Amino acid sequence: RMRIVLATLYGTVGGSSRVLMAAAEALRGQHEVIVRAPLTEADSRTARPLSSESLESISQKIRQIPRVLRSLLSEWAWTRKVRPDVIYVHDDLSLYVYGPIGKAMNVPIVWHVHLSEGEGWKRRLRDALCDAKIFVSQFTVGSKQPKPWRLVRNPVEIVVRPRPADHGLKTLGMIGRISRLKNQALGIRVLAKLVAAGQKLRLEIFGNVLDPGYQRELDALVREHGLERCVSFRGYIPMADALKEIDLLMSCSTYESFGLSVVEALGAGIPVVASDIEGHREIASLVRSEALSLVPLEPDAMAAAIRDAKRDDAAAGRVAHLFSYERFRSEIVDFFAKFESHRLESSHAESAV
Repeated sequence: RMRIVLATLYGTVGGSSRVLMAAAEALRGQHEVIVRAPLTEADSRTARPLSSESLESISQKIRQIPRVLRSLLSEWAWTRKVRPDVIYVHDDLSLYVYGPIGKAMNVPIVWHVHLSEGEGWKRRLRDALCDAKIFVSQFTVGSKQPKPWRLVRNPVEIVVRPRPADHGLKTLGMIGRISRLKNQALGIRVLAKLVAAGQKLRLEIFGNVLDPGYQRELDALVREHGLERCVSFRGYIPMADALKEIDLLMSCSTYESFGLSVVEALGAGIPVVASDIEGHREIASLVRSEALSLVPLEPDAMAAAIRDAKRDDAAAGRVAHLFSYERFRSEIVDFFAKFESHRLESSHAESAV
């Protein structure tokens, strides 16, 4: 039985925090689990070290360095008191803080890779800071892994919603934090194309503002196309509630390691038009549904795909099978059972020497 600290420095609600809490629930039966995070659900609350601004540019990341250093000092003191057997981090920023702590205290670090490993020196640094990895998508697993790893796909909530009347499309939705990576600007341009062609549609955009400057650009784009009555920015709303309001999901992301909203929309019987990127291709290869259309990041192509969108009522069953919480719990528990066995074997070998 291990004492496992599940740690993140992010206080925003998103896919990775949902997976963190699901992993904590899965492991509590076999291990002592402490969720250390600036989240209301955490067992041990940290002061939120980061602002909610985007960290997509180098300058934005540099501005966070003083806060990261303060977090390193405070978490070092906290970890010395708790003395965990394993620290399990769910984002790369937490890896940079807890990784050095783990190396100094001889505490192994498991990194749940929610985005990507990075390349070149960045990947080498991250490899040096962790002792094992969990990946959420096959395509994110880089070649020549120097540490133990396992693929564990994220669990999703299956939203039960009544089949809508055959009234055609009325409400399009986009779900995700307001950021350039999620590319809500393209969604607005797609809506402009459809409205100009005579379609009576609305676009509901769900998500917290991660990049205020980008939000201002989106507001200006809405005004430029005269879509003030057709576009609503709703802020954060739980995924299940957001999916109950829309007829079709648009995902215009330029990168996704795991398209959570895409999978959950398919599970709810909602057709999806998504960008043709690796993360979405992997979902398409698994779910194999005509309700998921992958198209280039171009307004005309997306508008055409939306006009031709199809439902697939059988997709919900495939999503429930592939991405169930039961499957996730089983794989997480198995990973840490093997990790504990390896840790004990290594400890006995060192004692023998």
